[in-house]
Amino acid sequence: MVEFGTSFGLSTLWLAAAVRANGGGRVVTTEIVPKKAHIARRNFEEAGLADLIEIREGDVHKSAKVARKK
Repeated sequence: MVEFGTSFGLSTLWLAAAVRANGGGRVVTTEIVPKKAHIARRNFEEAGLADLIEIREGDVHKSAKVARKK
């Protein structure tokens, strides 16, 4: 599952819980603001869902390796 713009990670926690409840997988999310990414990581750890979430920091076109059509 992919999410763009995790902010503090609250919606990401719901996505990760759904992934776990449905048998596994991963949530890949992005955040451009380093302080928000740090807080989100802490929230993922505290919720016990960090193992299901990969957060990529920076501009979404670079951090998520989104292909652009030319």
